[in-house]
Amino acid sequence: MNKRADVPLAVAILVIATMAITSIAMYSFFMSAGKTQGVVLGVGFVDDVNLKELAINFYVQQAGERAFVKTYKEIADNGDYLELPAIKDSGGIYKFAGARKDIDELFKEKFYDNFKNEFAIMEFDEDYLEKDFRKNLLFNKFVFTNFSDENGLKIIIEGMGIEEGSDAGDVKVVYSPKISAGFNFEKLGLHSFKYLEIVKDECILNPGIMTFEECLNFYLFNFNAKVSDEDAVSVESKKTFLIGGKFEKIRFSFIPA
Repeated sequence: MNKRADVPLAVAILVIATMAITSIAMYSFFMSAGKTQGVVLGVGFVDDVNLKELAINFYVQQAGERAFVKTYKEIADNGDYLELPAIKDSGGIYKFAGARKDIDELFKEKFYDNFKNEFAIMEFDEDYLEKDFRKNLLFNKFVFTNFSDENGLKIIIEGMGIEEGSDAGDVKVVYSPKISAGFNFEKLGLHSFKYLEIVKDECILNPGIMTFEECLNFYLFNFNAKVSDEDAVSVESKKTFLIGGKFEKIRFSFIPA
């Protein structure tokens, strides 16, 4: 599948306008044949590298959001969020006593694989995206750091170099862009599995004047929750996501334990 996306025009215009106002000159140095040479690269260079950095971060955010949702769905579908050992009732529904202790680490590992898979199916015309970024990412040539907690996940990618040069073509400079993105469960229309455990327990112990189902729907505002006569809880995301090339909602069920 060939997925392409353009950096929003408004963002590009903002960068160009900002660079034009500042009118700064960038001094860069590089080593050539054992000698250090200095070169002054003007506003055009700054514009180019900033637009490229914006483009990379845009693609990283888009691919990361798809990978984040896909990771969530995989964990929910397979019951991998459950405290081990995961147990099913006679009807084949998982019993949910609590979230597994290493859920953050598991999410990070699965996310990284899905994130690379999202870039594997992308194709770019620009060399710096195709050759310098996508291929190096897939071959693990970057330093990839992700921080996961109950709110979501943040990634930082280091080690990429964008090559730029003087107008005469006799000088080349490698620029290392700042690449990062963040993904929040609630902002993306989900709830973390740790939060799901907290809400489940709270609604069992202290529902107040609400029924168990009403309590779940009050706190799990991104989901629609239903409780069956057998006390099985079914949750469905209110938001529809693009997963694996098709639009669908995230659904899973559990028995509170």
